[in-house]
Amino acid sequence: MRLEEYWGIGPKTSELLTEELGVERAIEAIESADTRALTTAGLSRGRATRILRRATGAESIDLLATRDTRDV
Repeated sequence: MRLEEYWGIGPKTSELLTEELGVERAIEAIESADTRALTTAGLSRGRATRILRRATGAESIDLLATRDTRDV
């Protein structure tokens, strides 16, 4: 699978994730809803959350979108 097949990941984001994480690790981070890996790679928390919400069907990521979670 290519990174650009995920919603919200275009050429620039794909290049950033590939440079920082590598394709395999970036896909693993998306599939496992690893927000920390994506934000460490350079994505904003909001952007990472939106990508993960679409990639995981939103069930597991809704918790991460709360104000309390962002404060932590």
